[in-house]
Amino acid sequence: MAAQAFETALEEPGGDSAIRAGYERVEALRVRIGPAPQDRDRKLMLFTQVVAATDGLPPFAPAETLPERDVAFEDTEAGFTTSRLYPETALRNDDRATVSATCRVLADRSLLCRDAEVSPLSRAPPRAARLFVLATYQLTSVRKIAPLSRDGRPVAGRDVRLTISWRLGDD
Repeated sequence: MAAQAFETALEEPGGDSAIRAGYERVEALRVRIGPAPQDRDRKLMLFTQVVAATDGLPPFAPAETLPERDVAFEDTEAGFTTSRLYPETALRNDDRATVSATCRVLADRSLLCRDAEVSPLSRAPPRAARLFVLATYQLTSVRKIAPLSRDGRPVAGRDVRLTISWRLGDD
């Protein structure tokens, strides 16, 4: 009964934002225990997260926006990361999505993304679409941009609109 009331609160357009934030935060964090890489010990990390109404980020000040084609990522294991972050329920249901997000390039060249949205052409029901948005935030939070754009200008402090296609296997 309580679970049904909770789900109803999430689905209502004016639903409780604190409940929604807590639910999304829980959905975004997963603990997986699996075989350890050969050169590392197996670790299990437990953590507690407090959700408050003040957790939301204030809007960013406007910044120059770089086209996605003008930036390069430093990491080379994005495919591996993408497959690890693919939402499990979406994988079971063969859901796919294309998500776009505006990301601010921070001083250390990591990304802080906001305003993610699923393309209306995506094959994902609303619940799966939300999971793809959260996975996009997770993916972009672990990637770094090369220090210079393709035309040689510094990227820190600028925005880039990224598009992530969430698909596994052949079409």
